[in-house]
Amino acid sequence: MKFSKFFLVFVLFALITCDDSQRYTRRDYIKVHNSDAGDGLGEGGIAIQGGLMVVGSPHEASSKGGVNPPNSGSDNNTRNSGAAYLFFKNESGYWQQGAFMKAGIPMQGANFGASVAIQGNYILVGAPYENYSSSVPGAGAVYVYYYDPQTRVLDWVHTIIPVEPQANAHFGSSITVYDTWLAIGAPQHDIVVNNYTIFDSGRTYLFEKWPTARWFTHRATLDSPYIDQSKYFGNSVSMSGRRLVVGSPIGDYAAIHIYERDDAGAWSLKRSLINQYGGHFGSSVAIDGDIIVVGAPNYDAPRGSGTAPGAGVAFTYKFTNGDWQREAMVYPVYPDTDDNFGGKVAISGNLIAVGALLEDSAVEDYGYQDNNNAPNSGAVFIFERKESNGTVTWDLDYMLKGTVIEAGDLYGSSVGISGSTIAIGASGEDGGGTGINGDPADNSKSGSGAAFVVERTQ
Repeated sequence: MKFSKFFLVFVLFALITCDDSQRYTRRDYIKVHNSDAGDGLGEGGIAIQGGLMVVGSPHEASSKGGVNPPNSGSDNNTRNSGAAYLFFKNESGYWQQGAFMKAGIPMQGANFGASVAIQGNYILVGAPYENYSSSVPGAGAVYVYYYDPQTRVLDWVHTIIPVEPQANAHFGSSITVYDTWLAIGAPQHDIVVNNYTIFDSGRTYLFEKWPTARWFTHRATLDSPYIDQSKYFGNSVSMSGRRLVVGSPIGDYAAIHIYERDDAGAWSLKRSLINQYGGHFGSSVAIDGDIIVVGAPNYDAPRGSGTAPGAGVAFTYKFTNGDWQREAMVYPVYPDTDDNFGGKVAISGNLIAVGALLEDSAVEDYGYQDNNNAPNSGAVFIFERKESNGTVTWDLDYMLKGTVIEAGDLYGSSVGISGSTIAIGASGEDGGGTGINGDPADNSKSGSGAAFVVERTQ
């Protein structure tokens, strides 16, 4: 496979040394107070910012609504209504569970917690299958909360619904927030053009919060520039500064679309990056400053003289000389068929984390990644950007696995980075405990899910 005009990064094919593993320490294994079988903690979203972290659990089934409802989690009467959990670092520097969030009126199948985001003291939680009314099922919603770091009290502020609710558009499937701006994806919104319905074209909504207010107001609506060829527009969204990246991974033009905001608050399309090989390019996106990382989890990754079908890759782009240029295509040392590498991505500075929730190896060592002895245990790969004498490389720094590596854990279901702290969801993990750093070998609650926090110390 040939890629002209682009620099293709080849990751290091060396075994992990002792020094590599020692850089990744303080591995916290996190369960929640009402952990239950099938909840899928970490399947939806995970977001981390400084000393705050929020984790979604879209299949949680308790029926009492609000923030910290009484006797929360004591029943399972509202299947897949979903929940989200706030964690904070206490005075000793350890993670501790804070608020437990449910929709005000939990709805069966709403998947509250399928997406989450943090900006300052604001917490946002998506419920993409929530019904706007009985006539508009699956329209979706996003819940906004405010966290007081002094009292550690979380309050619901308001609920955002789409400007034009549409059945099964799934508004809230993706969320990104930066400063006072918020973008929400509705990837299955149908567009009507000249009396012709284009199903699942997708739509993305932009909202702004005034500095003195706590609520967000709708400012703009974005549709794909290739409405019929580039679908699921809004499947992934990420914002940094005045830039917004929107993924559109389905259709003839699997693409990402880059928008910029001017001084007047107007958003305009600056660039569309299209991948002719598909691979669900744009399933996940993340931007930090001038660097974008894009996941293509069904892309055929290079392996030896051939490829690993559907193994997945990720691409990095850098804004250079007034345009976006591809820097690298990254992938594991041993790409394997259907690993879903690139299903989730995150970036902070020169580090990117790439989830591969269907990766099968039974050891945390990318030199032995091809043993496939723990099917779908999952992994997260950390790459570091290095620049020397004008040459840029993205080097594979480490491969992370769960505390106890077991088949079906789906480690890498979600990823987030804040500085040197990496947060990871493992929605298939079966632990039966509660709280922080319990027994990861207790498999008494199948598919309850877990979150992991890893510190990179060097």
